[in-house]
Amino acid sequence: MKTNKTKNYFSALSTLNSNMVDAKPLVKNTGANDWDVHVFECFENPIMCLWAWLVPCGTPIMQAVIMKLITRDDNQIFITILLDCLFGCFASGYARTKIREEFNINGNYLLDCCLWMWLPCCSGVQEWRQAMLKFKGDSKRTIINYSD
Repeated sequence: MKTNKTKNYFSALSTLNSNMVDAKPLVKNTGANDWDVHVFECFENPIMCLWAWLVPCGTPIMQAVIMKLITRDDNQIFITILLDCLFGCFASGYARTKIREEFNINGNYLLDCCLWMWLPCCSGVQEWRQAMLKFKGDSKRTIINYSD
């Protein structure tokens, strides 16, 4: 009797496994990555961390430079700073979403807005370090020694 139950169990298990091979995933794999720089690693670039904390509008300026790198448009600096000043974390979250899309990074707009609402300096430094790592090959580069 036990052998029949065991046989049925293994038969059902092999059927389940063969069906799982043909099953489509519930979440589409976009091939997206995670951030190369963690949001709480902002102190690894102390100059940019101080810039974000102490310079008025320091983080929107950092984000504007990144958006200029992505779009290759000089006007993007003024547009990004203006939108950041007018709409706060919603505009910063939108710019962060564009940065994530450019670098093919996992995430969503709601999370981006939340990060900019509660961790604006850390988010700004994370974006800066990620962009400098991707575009310039050096996440320690600062806005002081930055050049196109």
